[in-house]
Amino acid sequence: MLMNLFGGLVLAATALAQNDEVLLPLPDGALPLGTERRILVDAAREEVATEDSADKRRLAVQFYYPRATKLAGKKYRNADYLPDFDILKPALGPLYQANAAALSALRVPALEAAPVLPGRRLPLVVFSPGIGTSRLFYTAQVLAIAARGFLVVAIDHSYDVDGVVCEGELVRRKDAQASETEGLTKAGEGLHAGPRLRVWAEDVRFVLDAVLALDKKDPLLRGRIDKERLGYVGHCFGARAVVLAAAGDARIKAVIAENAWPLAVESKTGTMTADLLFAQGARTSDVVWLESQKAAKAAIDQLVAQRFEEQKAFLAELEARVLHVEFADQEHMDFTDLPMLGAWIAARSDATDGAAATPQRSARRDLVDSIFVDFLATRLLGAKPKHLAGGEADRAGYRVVPIGTR
Repeated sequence: MLMNLFGGLVLAATALAQNDEVLLPLPDGALPLGTERRILVDAAREEVATEDSADKRRLAVQFYYPRATKLAGKKYRNADYLPDFDILKPALGPLYQANAAALSALRVPALEAAPVLPGRRLPLVVFSPGIGTSRLFYTAQVLAIAARGFLVVAIDHSYDVDGVVCEGELVRRKDAQASETEGLTKAGEGLHAGPRLRVWAEDVRFVLDAVLALDKKDPLLRGRIDKERLGYVGHCFGARAVVLAAAGDARIKAVIAENAWPLAVESKTGTMTADLLFAQGARTSDVVWLESQKAAKAAIDQLVAQRFEEQKAFLAELEARVLHVEFADQEHMDFTDLPMLGAWIAARSDATDGAAATPQRSARRDLVDSIFVDFLATRLLGAKPKHLAGGEADRAGYRVVPIGTR
């Protein structure tokens, strides 16, 4: 779980006054951003995680979008990185709470409820996080996408996150010990979508439909959504969910799946019309373990190559156009904000002059986000590719293998 992992990584922080504002960084060339949090309720779907049959599926979501630059007649503030911190705090581990002063003062460079940038309609991207991980800990990635000209809606999947605040109520994780695969890996067949993954895929589809409906009369988004330019992005369990949700939905034009291996076999329906970027960090948990055991480089390289070939074979059976991208130095949680936050806290605690350090984007963060934005911009904005131009290639920090020619 990310919150507990974060607490284990960062043990101390220099105290930071609540009124000191520290901003999460944006990539170069970013558009000014706005954000808004909402609760969406699926009145047609019973909440299976509770015992009350009257409960309906309720999801906390957050919108990020390019905002208007001319703001008159109202004061706006940068959003909190961890909103409703006092309510959320009981769900955080004790080591994480040791850094509460710094984290509760961290802000996002997006003005709350600011009007959307006037002009053209915005492509819509729905983001699904990893299991047990709040949407909040993917903010750097989501900001990078929104800052290129997208409306991004990030989901918290209720009862599968350590803590989600819904209308002032703290919703805790229902079964923290359950495995992500729910025991549905079958010999000779692979991973089958279990009940939890199906719920997540339904969450993704519901959020897409609910947000599209806002284009009709919502004060913030009326007339601002481009319904012909739709995409999904997800990490880990959320990546499996968005691939499953995209199968059979011709509206979806682009999907990014980050460290989603293994995908559910139900994704191989032959109905995936979206282009897929399958992004994999080569330094998976078993690779890291082999490194810790001082395994020979040849053995580690063989494991990485074997997994890459297994993924290629599966992706070919999707009968879709796929870009298989492997990041050489990327670990599983590197797709989240965790490395950035850990480095920031460490810098603050190491400072001898009391100077307030600020979070910094790493070269690795910039590389990953630039490739993701490049993919979405080419598929949904009609931009010319930069990092992903050409065919199969090994490049600095990553390699690309196109699969399928549809």
